[in-house]
Amino acid sequence: MPARPALSEGQIQAARYVGSPEHKDQKWWGGLPQAFAGINGVATRPDKEDTTICTLYSEEDRERATMWVQSA
Repeated sequence: MPARPALSEGQIQAARYVGSPEHKDQKWWGGLPQAFAGINGVATRPDKEDTTICTLYSEEDRERATMWVQSA
């Protein structure tokens, strides 16, 4: 498989970490969680048992994750 072409600086700067309610077990910048994790921290929603719970909840977390995405 050929390598993907390099992204432009504009594309890199436009990249954002969005997050997903399916990976949150408490209120986060995107709204309410939907992971339905049990007291052991494991997701309990049917067909979502392999969901990992993300610990990024604050606006500062979102900004830090966006920097990770842009750096990658």
